[in-house]
Amino acid sequence: MAYYTMAIVGAGDMIGNELIELIEQRETQIEELRLLGAEGTAGTKIRFRDEELRVEKLTEQAFGGVDVALFCAGGEISREFLPHAISAGAIGVDMTGMFRRDPHVPLIIPEVNPYAVRNHRGILATPTTATILLALAIQPIYDEVGISRIVVTSFHAASEEGQHGIAELETQTRYIFTQRDILCQVYPHQIAFNAIPHVGAFSDNGYTLAEMNLIDETTRILQDDALRITATAVQMPVFYGHALSVNLETEDAITPEEIRQILGNAPSVKVLDEPQNNLYPLPTNVSGESEVFVGRIRQDVSVENGINLWIAADNLRRGTALNALQIAELVMREA
Repeated sequence: MAYYTMAIVGAGDMIGNELIELIEQRETQIEELRLLGAEGTAGTKIRFRDEELRVEKLTEQAFGGVDVALFCAGGEISREFLPHAISAGAIGVDMTGMFRRDPHVPLIIPEVNPYAVRNHRGILATPTTATILLALAIQPIYDEVGISRIVVTSFHAASEEGQHGIAELETQTRYIFTQRDILCQVYPHQIAFNAIPHVGAFSDNGYTLAEMNLIDETTRILQDDALRITATAVQMPVFYGHALSVNLETEDAITPEEIRQILGNAPSVKVLDEPQNNLYPLPTNVSGESEVFVGRIRQDVSVENGINLWIAADNLRRGTALNALQIAELVMREA
């Protein structure tokens, strides 16, 4: 069995550290793990498989001998250095969003559209976290009875904005309790004890970038331009864990119990749906988990063939790092 050299661009950051932990836990078959970072993290040491690896400084020449490079260090870093990785013979998996809207770059969720990995030209991209959570939960239903319309509200954790988002939420919370004036640097309004219906820049149609990404990426991954989707994205005062409130209109009738059975057999999905016992997915309970959790499955009483779902998952692990690592593993199997 072949073993490969894998690089992580952004080692030492939150997503990079999550990737390292996942590679070790999943026993991903690699011969060498090369850790690359900017000046702030270069030189630091990270423990991996009973040894300490040194984070090397990211340079144009850092990709020699690399088979797969995972990029999680920001869009501008990907724009500058991913072409150098490709020139050195590596395949790049980008998590930053820099290439998501490029029609020549496949958007991959391995459990949903693994076949698309064969169409790459050196770069593959992960969708947004909200798209990954939505697609993993609805694709088994889509395959079973078809879906004609989706109404989704996505609730975003502060960690989506990295350490800066976490720090702003933590600082504002502390300042409110100590009656100090708060500063808004990451978010346009106070995020502590608040909900902001504004994730990403607004476009001319009134939707935000996060909302349009969720709409466009879902139809693209499911290969269904006729699927009607509307979305609202809300920034929430939680540190980790995204959640989605989803309303589906299916083409054929299906019961909540049938959906529980379908999702119970779906890859990377766990059904947690015992509302009578106060059991349903919560952002606080999904941290560190690798699955998408689905609950509050019920018939929509207002429309024929309507179904309501509530979804939650760890945005850093399930919604970003694990999807990228699964893409890399898929690429290595296809090689």
